This record gives sequence, C-alpha cells and structure tokens, in this order.
Amino acid sequence: MPPMVLTSWALLVWDELNQSGCDARAIFRQAGLRPDRLGDANARYSVAAMQKLWALAIETSGDDNFAYKVGRQWQPTTFHALGYTWLACTTLADGLKRMARYSRVVNSGVDISFQQGGSSGELIIDVQYHKFSIHQGAHDAALGALMTMLRMLMGESYSPMEIHCFYARPATAIRFEHDLRCPILYDMPANKILFDNADLQRRLASANAELQKINEDLLLEKMHQLDRTCMVTRVTQAINKELPTGEVYEKDIAVSLGVSLRTMQRQLSKQQQSFTQLLEEIRKQLAEQYLANSQLSLNEITYLLGFANQANFTRAFKRWYGMTPSSYRQQQVRLIA
Repeated sequence: MPPMVLTSWALLVWDELNQSGCDARAIFRQAGLRPDRLGDANARYSVAAMQKLWALAIETSGDDNFAYKVGRQWQPTTFHALGYTWLACTTLADGLKRMARYSRVVNSGVDISFQQGGSSGELIIDVQYHKFSIHQGAHDAALGALMTMLRMLMGESYSPMEIHCFYARPATAIRFEHDLRCPILYDMPANKILFDNADLQRRLASANAELQKINEDLLLEKMHQLDRTCMVTRVTQAINKELPTGEVYEKDIAVSLGVSLRTMQRQLSKQQQSFTQLLEEIRKQLAEQYLANSQLSLNEITYLLGFANQANFTRAFKRWYGMTPSSYRQQQVRLIA
C-alpha cells in the first residue's frame, strides 16, 4: 500500500487556503483529493497527492511561508489519539517516545525515532518515500506542527537546542527562523531536532496518566488496524489487555493471538524484538504513568502491572530507575512543585 496520511492534516491546509481567500475546493480537486473526505476523522489521503496539494496551495496563495503557517495551526485532533496522548505525557521524553512509536497512525510513510544519551536527546525524522519527491512545504508544515506541539507542553517561550534540515536553506527561511529561535542547520544528512536532557526529564504539569492510557489503547488499536501482520503491535496490545489480570506468560499471549509460541517468537525476532523486551518496556512505561497518578497506591500499581507482589515490582523498578517506586513518586512531586 502506498504511504497514506490522515485527512485531518490536510484539513489545516483547507482552512488556511480559505482564510487566504483561495478556492480550497478547486485546489483540492486539482490535486486529486476528494474534499468530502475531510469530515471523516479516520479517512486518509495519498501522500503523493499531498505533495501536489502543497505545491498548488503555496503557488495559489502566493505565500512562500504558507506551509509553516499551516503547521503552526496544529490542534490535538489533527493527529487523532496521538495528539491527546502527547498532551497527557509525563515528560517531554515520554511524549517524544510515543510520537516515534505511533507516528504511523498519522503518516505511514514517515519513520520517526527518538534517541537519548549523555546530555541531550534527538528526534530523527526519516522520510521513507521512494517513487516521488517530497515538496519542501511538507517539511515546513511538519516543523511548524512540531513547534506548536512542543510549546503546548513546554510554554510559548520554548525552543529546542538545535534543528537539522536535509534541504538547502530557502530564501524565506528568515521568517520561520525568527519564530523557532534556535540554531537551524541546513544540507544535513537527516531531519533532526536536538533537546536538552533537563528539558526532556522535567515533570510536566499537564501530565495525566489515566488520559494517556486511554488514548494509547486507541493508538494500539489503530496500529493493529493499519498493519494486522505486525506482531509487535499485536503482542503489545495483548500484554496491555492481560496485565491487570495477573502475571502475563508468553505462551498464554500466543494462544490469545491464535498463533503457536514458535511462530510468535520468530515474527518478533524478525522485528528485532522479544516477548521479554516488550513486557519489560510496557511495564516500565506504565509504571511511570501510574506513579504520576497520586490516587493509585503502590499495591494497586503492582496489580495493574501484573506483578505477583509489591516486592517484585520494587525490584524491577529499582533495576529500571535506580530507586524505589516511592522515591520516584516523591521526586516527581518535587519536580512539578
């Protein structure tokens, strides 16, 4: 299947065209995009056709900064459940990890990864298209959306450490450089955004573990619908479902998915994953979310994570974070105070 993108992303283009006095309907039709699909939150457009839309929209509006302005109009509903998961994340690092994991829900042709180490972290955006070129407007719009998302979490004065763009510096760059307020390097090997570790780890006042869990479940379901052959997604979804019922065993998950244990192991291995790795990562992430919820006791969290007892949970948590769950919770309270 060719790369597809949610029509809610194109809806921002539609709105900006109308505000600019352009005939949005005619431009969409010229690009080969059906305007009636804009009202369907689950509908998708071909990414190839979206490149035509960017070119036509910028040309018709006469505004070289059109695409960046479109991106800056980003709203949580633009990215389906990913937008609400983003707003409810515990830390910026937490949000960036989820953006990388679930980006295919928004755009199936973009590979986003997040790496953290030393004093900084980096979000790498790799465009996986092979049969057509990507219009620069698509990059500018994505950059604008990312800045809106970051400032919703971190405040309007926030800017990352540095931004790398793989394309040459455009003549109109000064306009969005003024808004970004950080060094931007062009003609780089990859699109990349660098973040300071202190910013990545700061506890966010908007964190909401319950809301994040609800929307993450929706994202897992969407991922499953998009790629029913993806064993990592299927196993992740099954683990999330079974954890509160008690300790989760690999053979039971395989049975619940209707595959043999060896088949599940083989398919996970092809995706450079294992059941143990997935279970550990899921428990670790959920532990962060649950500890951010002051209404949940440690006994309740132990149960929700599928540990046999609190001692087992504490040992696992100390292995992940080098401290007890109680100490971690107290640390997060101090950070947000």
